[in-house]
Amino acid sequence: MSSANQIGMGTFTLLLLLGAHYPLHGKLDLVVGDATGEPGQTVTVPVKLTAEGMHVAGMQFELAFEMDSLTIEEMSPGSALADHRLFWNEVSPGTLRALIFSQTHSSLDNGEIAKVNVTISGGLEGGESALDLKNIELVNEKAETIEPGEVDGGHVVIVSPPTITPIPDQNTEMNVPTATIPFTIADKQSSVDELNLTKASSDMGLVPEANIAIQGSG
Repeated sequence: MSSANQIGMGTFTLLLLLGAHYPLHGKLDLVVGDATGEPGQTVTVPVKLTAEGMHVAGMQFELAFEMDSLTIEEMSPGSALADHRLFWNEVSPGTLRALIFSQTHSSLDNGEIAKVNVTISGGLEGGESALDLKNIELVNEKAETIEPGEVDGGHVVIVSPPTITPIPDQNTEMNVPTATIPFTIADKQSSVDELNLTKASSDMGLVPEANIAIQGSG
């Protein structure tokens, strides 16, 4: 069974790194995926391994993130881990280190080896925040160090929700429509034509939704 553990502050290294470096003879890629969320939300970013013609039994890597926009909550095993164990720790501000190994030296399966839960800082406007891989060490089942091929970091795409200007309380007589109530909607990522505006009443007996009319254009 796979497991994930966060260890105390400090450093750790992959003890299997004893052999010489061997050139790449096949496809060996380590890629961080992307995720999208709003400020204040927690999203999950995958870390994926593709090894064709290569046998990866253990690895160590660091993931750098932007502390002003992201907080790492947890790193957990991905679906590709079998009897491997995952340990992780934030070794310095803005950098976490992951260690994946197996006591049986079995090879990792292709696919998602880890999932990183990331919380987007509140109050941010739309944009992207990078997640960069660095200091990658890989070993095969013979404890020989092997070199990765493609190494790609990922991004957390931050989307701010649409805005609507405040609508003040309204007073009117029974069966007398209110005056026209102006308001404006906007969105930093999309044009107004791509937004959906809906109407709702908290008291259908007092103001049925059919009595609410919306007009306007972007």
